Amino acid sequence: MLCLIAGAICMPGCAGDDSVAVLKVNAGALAAQLPRYGLNLGGSGTWGAEQLRANVLANPGFEPVLDRAIVVVGGAQGRRFSDDTGWLARPAGFWSGGAYDVRSGAAAGRQGTILDSARLPGDGPDEFFADAPVDALRPGDVVALTRDAGSAIAPHWWKGQGRVAGSTDVPPQSLGRHSLRLLAVPGQPAEILHYLDAIGARAGKLLPVNGRWKLRFWARSIEGGARLKVRFDRSGTHAFLDREISPGPAWAPHEFEFEARDPGPAGTLTFGFTAREGEVLIDDVYLGEADPGPGGFRRAVVDTLRTLRPGYLRDWQGQLGDTLENRQSGELSHRPARYRPGEQSQFHYGLPDFLAMCAAVQAQPWVIAPTTLSDDEWKKLGAYLRSAADQYGFGEIFVEFGNENWNTIFRPGGIPDPSALGRVADRGFSLMREGAGQDKRLHTVINAQFVDAEAPRRLGNASRQADRISVAPYFMYRLDAGAAPGDALKLAFGDGPKLLAQEAATAAGQGKQLSVYEVNFHTTLGTADSAQRDQITTSAAAGAALGRRLLQASLAGVREQAVYSFSGFDSYVDGSKALVRLWGITRDLGAPNRLRPTGLALAMLNRIAGGAAHALACTGGPCAALTSLAFAGGRTLAIASASAQAVPVTLALDCPGEAPYLLRVLDGSDPKRNNEAQPQVSIAEQTISCRKNRLSAVIPPYSLITLEPGAG
Repeated sequence: MLCLIAGAICMPGCAGDDSVAVLKVNAGALAAQLPRYGLNLGGSGTWGAEQLRANVLANPGFEPVLDRAIVVVGGAQGRRFSDDTGWLARPAGFWSGGAYDVRSGAAAGRQGTILDSARLPGDGPDEFFADAPVDALRPGDVVALTRDAGSAIAPHWWKGQGRVAGSTDVPPQSLGRHSLRLLAVPGQPAEILHYLDAIGARAGKLLPVNGRWKLRFWARSIEGGARLKVRFDRSGTHAFLDREISPGPAWAPHEFEFEARDPGPAGTLTFGFTAREGEVLIDDVYLGEADPGPGGFRRAVVDTLRTLRPGYLRDWQGQLGDTLENRQSGELSHRPARYRPGEQSQFHYGLPDFLAMCAAVQAQPWVIAPTTLSDDEWKKLGAYLRSAADQYGFGEIFVEFGNENWNTIFRPGGIPDPSALGRVADRGFSLMREGAGQDKRLHTVINAQFVDAEAPRRLGNASRQADRISVAPYFMYRLDAGAAPGDALKLAFGDGPKLLAQEAATAAGQGKQLSVYEVNFHTTLGTADSAQRDQITTSAAAGAALGRRLLQASLAGVREQAVYSFSGFDSYVDGSKALVRLWGITRDLGAPNRLRPTGLALAMLNRIAGGAAHALACTGGPCAALTSLAFAGGRTLAIASASAQAVPVTLALDCPGEAPYLLRVLDGSDPKRNNEAQPQVSIAEQTISCRKNRLSAVIPPYSLITLEPGAG
């Protein structure tokens, strides 16, 4: 419970009482223009809480997979070169007919064709046979590979019964290059299916189907008499749509609007086409809200983002295997892309839709550029982003070279060695700037491992073209079984600002800035069970802990930060099948604004963040537990408390007479309260008075407060 003494000059007993924290805004600004805190928008999924797109179907144009990957040369001789690890792990001949593009070293910019590829014995690295001698390659040089020969039929769809094939016969004016062919024979229908919202009972319905929905697709029959059934249902029972048509011989659009109601229990959504008779071609399918939001995103996504008011949206979807052409395409022509071995590709939304969303929610774009881009693609990317900045009025666009190049998880699309990374990134950034006409609105970013204190320095020394060195200061990595709730809360607030300040100072010494590309809890280590972890990560105190971490980075000199992530119901604990409720700061997107306390904290801070930022001087015993920052030239304030006890505070403000202030509180004192099953945590608001330059309050344990002038 929040306790206030409105307008008090001093808390009871505070004269000479060290139990009160007295805070005053420092005169010198930390930053002239600190932006609002950002957010990783993340990729759109179909089975869990990440259903961002209004068109709920992945690969609605039935396009084949695009493969791209990075080779770090281990050796080269004649026309043969090999990788330095076995992480590509592709079958023999996989890259045959593909292209290679040397990205660093004496042969940088050289392109050619892969005649054949093989896997060395004993899980050794892949090796490649080029169309010309590659003796100029040296160990450590970087080569990008591209394979444009996806053979799987309709990736991200599931083949049911009967005969299903791909086709290059597409509707008129379609931007895609492939369609789907269903061939029914007597007694044997042909079927293609798409499954959605299949996470299971632990989450309930993450994609409720309510309101006005639309199904639109193109179809034609190869010969007369064909019959095509379309059905959309939950768990095979409740059908939202069940229709049958007889397509004609020419491509024609078919559209059905329906009023959806989704009663009953959770269960998997199934959408399918079934050819009952004859041969049918299908393409360019839309299934979703009849009136989608900007950029083709769901209305709940747009409304929630407007509540969160992110200063930046970071576009990390796993797109390391994409081409620029594919990044610029719309969803009906977009191809699934893959950089890791195996059958599973990823279906992303394109840059045009992402940029439209950024403009709609007034966020600056933070774009992840694939590490595999060619010289020509880098130039075209610069021109494209400059045009987008003009179109939407963006003041900044951040371009990050890949994602976590240091992380072996991303090695098939990453460059772990700092020197090699610096060379490849600098070549790309230089060409991008050339394509953009040296537009100052484009900022360049390379990423470093936060917990390795020397990593930012190594990356900064390796790259001349990068403006930012970006890190991910996650916190509370570990929780062990048996930890008492109070001890677990102490761990949530245990990380300090020392390493952030050190790395920010290192970047500044190199003429660069430190930024934060991801930040949140990372409670995936240790022996605690799921219930113990979830009690912390979903609690109201978790919001205060995240808010504290954001304030710590701002105080350390970090300007741009992006919380991870907008959506994501739960994730696996390292080394087990146990789950923890990370990473989403939304519980789900079934309705707008189903925020977890971490989301509430971001919304709170972004209501007041921005403008000139000032540190606060603090005197008194509780000061060690407080992290505070003033925004807007000292007019608005945020304070996070890591104390297990309530903390009385007195603020010295500029109000010689009497002035109202709006106080918002995220009360983390009860670790059992969360928003998972039902809303239990919200932001409390109260108007209090500042009198004779003093405003006093009591901050509850493990809580976050904000203050701004006005009565709300």
